[in-house]
Amino acid sequence: MMTSDPGKPAVRRVLQPRSTASAKPGFTLIELLSVVAVLVILAALVGVAVNAALRKSRIRTTYQQIALLENGLERFHVATGCYPQGIDHDGLIVYMALNGDGVGPDGVAGTPDDEAPDGKPDPGRTVFLSGLDPDVNSLRMVEPSGPGATPARLVDPFGQPYRYAGGKNIPERNPAPELWSAGPDGRWNTADDIRN
Repeated sequence: MMTSDPGKPAVRRVLQPRSTASAKPGFTLIELLSVVAVLVILAALVGVAVNAALRKSRIRTTYQQIALLENGLERFHVATGCYPQGIDHDGLIVYMALNGDGVGPDGVAGTPDDEAPDGKPDPGRTVFLSGLDPDVNSLRMVEPSGPGATPARLVDPFGQPYRYAGGKNIPERNPAPELWSAGPDGRWNTADDIRN
């Protein structure tokens, strides 16, 4: 830049870079991106670990629920002299037998004289497993069909229905009923099915 004073020689001012002491402290873009990348990797690792722990917990809960249902079925067998009859793909026969809901005059769940369950034990029927009341659902196994809490199916921790085969539909060599879950993959007859 030139000075405008006519009596003085023209002096050119040279722009000098700012001193480092006056620069504001901060992070560069590369440093910020590096921190973000590390945080994303850590979040992914934590997510995978949490998902694996949740899967193990659901498998363990499924085994516990099957044992609980088996215990109720044994009490039903002692009281009635037989297991619920039929092959059931939604766990409703097991629900009816253990909650005393919709069981017909013969007292055996899964026979043609059964009525539609209404969510409450029928008068005079024994409840073999408390906690299956759809209004309370303390065992978290009953999936209601909608308002009024009429049971739609008995579900495992993965949200899949329990399956049941019992009574006349099972071979003589294994008189106990079969009760099973599709397991984590939600597909039937695969290696991860959980059975009694």
